[in-house]
This record gives sequence, structure tokens and C-alpha cells, in this order.
Amino acid sequence: MAALALGGVLLGGDPLLAVRSVDHGDALFADFARFYLPFGERLLVGEIEHVPGGTLTPGMAVAMAGLAASGRPWELYVGATVLALLASLGLIVALRRELRSGAAEVPAWPAAWLGVAFFGMVPTLHALKWGQSSTFATCLALAAGLAIVRRRIGLAALLLGLAMTCKPWAVLAVAALPSWRSRLAACGSGALLALGLPALWLGPAATLDLASALVHDVRRMLDQFAVDPNSQSVVHVAERWLRVPAGARAGLDVWLLPVGQLAALGWFAWVARARAGAVDAVPLALCGVPLLVPSAWPNDLQFAFAGLVLVAPRAEDRISTWSCRTALGLLAVPWVWLLGWRWYGGLGLPCAAVVCLAWAATRINAGVRATR
Repeated sequence: MAALALGGVLLGGDPLLAVRSVDHGDALFADFARFYLPFGERLLVGEIEHVPGGTLTPGMAVAMAGLAASGRPWELYVGATVLALLASLGLIVALRRELRSGAAEVPAWPAAWLGVAFFGMVPTLHALKWGQSSTFATCLALAAGLAIVRRRIGLAALLLGLAMTCKPWAVLAVAALPSWRSRLAACGSGALLALGLPALWLGPAATLDLASALVHDVRRMLDQFAVDPNSQSVVHVAERWLRVPAGARAGLDVWLLPVGQLAALGWFAWVARARAGAVDAVPLALCGVPLLVPSAWPNDLQFAFAGLVLVAPRAEDRISTWSCRTALGLLAVPWVWLLGWRWYGGLGLPCAAVVCLAWAATRINAGVRATR
């Protein structure tokens, strides 16, 4: 991070240039300022009303109300975001060590190198720019992955429930749990935290109204997602590559998005069958996010770096190895500086990185080895 700040000063006199450059506008933590905090402030004064564009679960909205009541919401949220990013980096290092403990041939990568690479990834910087709750969801999911490897399944189920409260797409990560009983427990904890506990304060009817408004808000914005270059949905990226007219995309999405979601379900089943309990299971399960979520923004793909760090050492053939290297390269922030954020996102390079990661993982799991 320090290297990026120094580079920003040298290039443009702005230590936050790397963060600002990954999307439009210069404002930092804009999602927190425009959606999250106003949502919490409304609840605090008894206005139980969804904030348009603020795609928060009722549980996360109640957490924002608590933050607003603290009197220091900005300091607490920014501090929590930075701590969550640092914790995610620490969890990646810990998971890498778990991988090495089971395979002596896995090379040791210095934590400093991992740190430089982690903070040079577009998903990391995108989450930092917007102050996105995906940072907390990713951190909690990685913590659950470490708990699974260490056989603390109850803790993992609780952590995944918290992750689902931050971002519902974290439900994909329950595929990493070793049994259907533990997966149901994780989903149950997610429902309790996202809906049950808020109902104790807001009331069941108001809580369900907020949840319904969230679903309606996402549906309302589908047309916007279809034409926004930030969308890394596989369907939207494919439409851009195929030059589908913007006016025709919404009609196509009615049919294509459910197909993508069925593919995400198939990916979930593959991870549950082939990688459940493995050290790389959580980030691999989250590779289904671009298939499942029509609003998959770059910040939602923070798991990809963890997946690459854990999958790449097991690659034994050239295709898998170069798939991992390509994915890592596509996520690096210099591409944004070279192409501009509109071209970078519009071409779907973050989505392509996740596809490369998933492709490498399936080849490796199938036992493809180098031919010498």
C-alpha cells in the first residue's frame, strides 16, 4: 500500500491515486456516504424505509443504525474497512501456510510480497474506494475457510452466516462446508442474523418489508446493471463482447440471467462434491459470484486473489499454470491505468480472471499433469 501511495505521489501528486483511478469520481467511501449511513440514520429515527441503491440486508441496515448511533460513524467504518482488508491478507497468509503444511513442495512466499500483490489488485482497491460491505463478507468467508481447515465447523457456519448478512452472495461459500447438515446450519445462522435479529427491533412485518424492498430495488436496477461497464456478471460481459445493443440487453437478461444462476448452482455442486473441506474451497466456491449476481462489481471479486494464491501451487501443467498467471495479471491495477476503468471493466477483465481461476481449478482437480 505504501508503494502504491508513493507511486501516486510521483505520478500525480496524489497518494490515493491508485484507489481513485479504479472507477469514476474522486470521492472515497461514496457507497457508505450515499447509502449505508443514510440507511442507518433513517432506522435510528424510526423511518423504516429502504434507501434506493442501498442494497443492504435488514441485518446490515441495523448494524449501520448502530454505527450512526455511535456518534463517530466515519471513523469506525473506515477503520473497520482497513482492519478487514488487513485481516483478509492475514487469513490468506494463514491459509497458504495450511497449504504448505500438507505439501512440502509448495514454495514459501514472503508475507510482504503477498501484501504488495494484495493491495495492487483491482478488487481490493475498488472495495476500498467505495467503502463496500463486500470487504467484510470476503474477510468473514476467508475466516470461515480457515476454521473449516482447522475442523471448527460450528464457528465456520457462524462466520458464513455473518458473511451472508453482509452480502447474500456469500451463501455460495457454504459449499466449502463438509456436510449438508453444516451447510444448513450456516444458512440458518445467515437467516437469523439477516432477518431474525432485526425483527426483534424493527418487528417482523417491517423486516420483511425491508427485505422485499431490497429484492425490488435490485430488480429495478437490472437495466442499469446491463449497460454499466462495472458489471462483471458473465452474462453482461458476454453481451458486451458480442456487441448486443444496449436497448436489447434487458430483454435478453430475463432469459440469460436465470441460465447463469443455474450454472452457479452447478458450480456450487461441483465444489461441494470435489473440494469441500479443502484449503481453497471457500474462494473456489465464490467463483460462482459472476454467474449468480447480476450486480457483480469488481469489489465483489476480492476472493479471487486468495483463490489464486491457494490454487496456483497445485498446478502441474502449463495450461493451469498460465491460467493462474493470466488471472493474476488481469486483476493488477496497472491495467486500469493503461486502459482506463471503463475499458478495463467493459472488457470484463476481472470476470475473465475468475473464469481463468475456475478453469485452472477444475483441471487441477481432474489430475491433469505436465507432459514432459
